[in-house]
Order: sequence, then structure tokens, then C-alpha cells
Amino acid sequence: MNRVRAVAAAAVLVLSTIAILPVAAATASGPTVIANIEVGVGSEPYFTHWLPGVDAFSVSDYGAGNVSFVGAENQTVYKNVTVQSEPAGQELLTPNGPANQGNLLWVADRGSDNVSVINLTTYTVTHTIPVGVQPIGIAYDSANNTVWVANWGGHNLTVLNATTYAHVRSVTVGTAPIYPYFDADTNTMAVADWTTGDFRLIGGSNYTTYDTVTGLNEPSAIASSEGPGSYHEFFVSDYGSHTTTVISHVTGQIVANISVGSDPYGDGWDNQTGDQFVANSGGSTVSVVSVASNSVTATITVGSHPYSAQGYDARGGLILVANYGSGNVSIISDSTGGSAAAAAAALTASLLLIVIAVGLLAIVIAATSRMMGRRGA
Repeated sequence: MNRVRAVAAAAVLVLSTIAILPVAAATASGPTVIANIEVGVGSEPYFTHWLPGVDAFSVSDYGAGNVSFVGAENQTVYKNVTVQSEPAGQELLTPNGPANQGNLLWVADRGSDNVSVINLTTYTVTHTIPVGVQPIGIAYDSANNTVWVANWGGHNLTVLNATTYAHVRSVTVGTAPIYPYFDADTNTMAVADWTTGDFRLIGGSNYTTYDTVTGLNEPSAIASSEGPGSYHEFFVSDYGSHTTTVISHVTGQIVANISVGSDPYGDGWDNQTGDQFVANSGGSTVSVVSVASNSVTATITVGSHPYSAQGYDARGGLILVANYGSGNVSIISDSTGGSAAAAAAALTASLLLIVIAVGLLAIVIAATSRMMGRRGA
């Protein structure tokens, strides 16, 4: 009888140990590169964007003058659309609808001083809109249904009506505005000036600068804290100081400077974990910054001179990085952010194994009781 009990206990121990392994496997690993994809001959990938409506990423190919589309499932290029010269920043929207849910991709063509609008149903350019000199970044103001284009060489921002494509206004800012970012929390357009080192918040309806943060060193891309536990902060890639500068939404003051890699240029957000992914263009790495601790939690090796990590697929936990120097894109799997489904499956498997273990123990106990009853008889 003691031997039976020992066997039962050992079985329960083994099954319980096995039960925790799926959860451990699903949560132990960090972000890793799962694929490197060539996007075309003579390519210089510059900017990435996630397109939930077509389950794909878009890549501005600065050198080839087109936009490449990469399927999220098969991770291959399935379409190349020719735009104008030196395509850079992108924005996705629906006319009179929310950003990031639409069927129109707006692309800033830096070399030809215009914006191309791509229909994602037909994959054709439907509009070419003249803007300012060397447009480089683009953002959608969902509160006012306008598209803002940062004209690097024109010292201003062009504001366009998102439905009619008409010019609404030109907003003068500094000397080299780079990547605008619309902040829904404050209904303002944030923009950094590469040359002056200023960070500005501009009213979307009155076009007036109401807050300016100075002292940055060649700031470029801007992201805003989203996801679990909103910290209400802007994160600015500060190229010249090799840091990410954290600015409070509430006070408009710098609250942290986080050392990352060499020449941080583009960044993106994992909306599941709140982590920021910073493309360090001076080398071949991406820094993962925790919004909770304002510290670097991981450094990921990608291709040469990564310029952008803006493309984030929340459903699959994938981040697309544009490697300008090596002419390809890296796909990072963020196991902590994108493994929600995997973790749920692991938990289900673990619970099933525990139920089996408990059931086995109950059977053994019942069998033992019957044996003891027979002996007593």
C-alpha cells in the first residue's frame, strides 16, 4: 500500500512539474529577431508602419522610391508600390475616421516635395499632393481630421484636410521639423526640431505653440506612453546625446534622460507592455525601454543602421525594424507583449495537466481504500 501511495505521489509531482513548464516557456524569453527580410534591389528601408486592415507592414524604401508591403503571417514582400522620390514617414487613416484603422496610406516623399496617398484596396497611388520642401514626417490629427506634414527643408508644417486633400494652413516652426506626433490625450500635435533642439506642442485647432521644451540634442522621432498603466509621457529619440528624453504630458517638463544606443533615430511602442523600442541608427541595435522604470531592459541586434521601429503589430506582438544600412527589415517578436494568446494556451494546458494529476491521485486513493476495505473484511 505504501508503494502505491509513493507511485501516486510521484505521478502527481511529475505532472504538476510538467504543468508549469508551458507557462514558464511562454513568459521566460524576451524580444528576439525571428526574421530578416530583403525588400528590394538597391533598397534603403527608412520607415515602417503597421496596417491592421490588411494584416501587413509597410516599408518606405528611400533608395528605390517605393513602398513595400510585408505580410505579417508569411513575412514576405507581396507588393511594391512606386511613389515619388525618397519616401520617408508614413501615416495610415480613413477619411473622416480614426487613424490606424483605415485604407489609405499617406507617404511623405522627401525628394519630390509632395505626399503620395496609396489606396490599400487597390495598392495604387490615388493622389499626389504638393507640400513644402523636403517633407519627412507625417501625422494624422483625428480630432480635427487633418494631416500634418513636417517639411524638413521648409522650416514649417503643412496642414492638409484629410478628406479633400486641400491645404488648410502652413505653420512655421524652428528650422528643421522632423516627425510630428498627434497626442490624443491633449489633442495637440507634438513636433521636434532637429536643428534647434526644441520640442513643441501645437494646438490642433488654433495652430498655436503653447508649450516648448528646449535643450534637446538633435531630437527626431516621438512616441507617447500607451497601454497598461498610462504614464502620460512623451518619449523623444535624442540622436545627438544617444538618449531617450522623457517629457511629462502634464507639466511639459523633462522627467528623465535614458541612455540607449548610438544615434537613436526612430522609435515605436508595444501597446501590450508599454515598452518603447528605439532604433539606434549609429550601429545595429534596438533598445527596449521600460516605461515603468525608465530604463533599458534589453538590447537586440538587428541589421545595419536601423532607422525606424514604428511598425508594431499588437495582435501578433511583432515589431518591424527598417535597416537602412543593410537594405533589409528585421522582424522582432516581443514574447512578453505579443504572447498573450500563447500564454493563455499555456495556462490552459497547465490547468488540464493539474486536473489530470488530481484525478489520478483520486483514483489511486479510491483504489487504496477498496484494498483496505477488502483486507478488513
